[in-house]
Amino acid sequence: MKTQAVKKTEFEPMVNEKIYHSSSGEVPSLIKWTGSKRSQAVRIAESAPDKFNRYFEPFLGGGAMLYKFSHHGAVCGDLYEPLIEFWKMVRDNPDYLVTNYTTQWEALQDSLPDYYYVVRDRFNQEKRPEDLNFLMRTCVNGIVRFCKKGNFNNSFHLSRKGMQPARFANIVADWSSHIQGVEFKAGDFAETLEETKSGDF
Repeated sequence: MKTQAVKKTEFEPMVNEKIYHSSSGEVPSLIKWTGSKRSQAVRIAESAPDKFNRYFEPFLGGGAMLYKFSHHGAVCGDLYEPLIEFWKMVRDNPDYLVTNYTTQWEALQDSLPDYYYVVRDRFNQEKRPEDLNFLMRTCVNGIVRFCKKGNFNNSFHLSRKGMQPARFANIVADWSSHIQGVEFKAGDFAETLEETKSGDF
């Protein structure tokens, strides 16, 4: 029995790829995280209810959907505490975060790649959120990676010296204005969702 070849023209793109699936989308790149929805944020947002009460995000990561749905009273959580402390810093102390990144970025340019590993060692000891930010801006492909002991172990990206501080400052300012009034929780997803009620999203 012969099988009929399917014409290539029968498989059409479901949506405009540039609009619904791009590396940038409409969400500024604050921190890259595994499982990011940044390239699909526009498409996902279209599936959201038109009206809802409070927004809850139990697996925050890079916060792509938070950028689309943030409002006063929203609750966002993640199990990884340094990540949550980073988000709190963006909300409450953006100027410090920008100044810290600028200082560390300049130190990196003066001592490539040694300074990166100084910061990585310090982060694994002290878990400073500003150091997590620096590592994620300068590690290989911006990919968060840990060893079995829980230490950050990704290497320095030799051809990637980090985002220019001026550009980073603009992104932080944009995000900080978006997340005023958002509550951040470090813990299990069930803790983030414990206050949900009918009508929340």
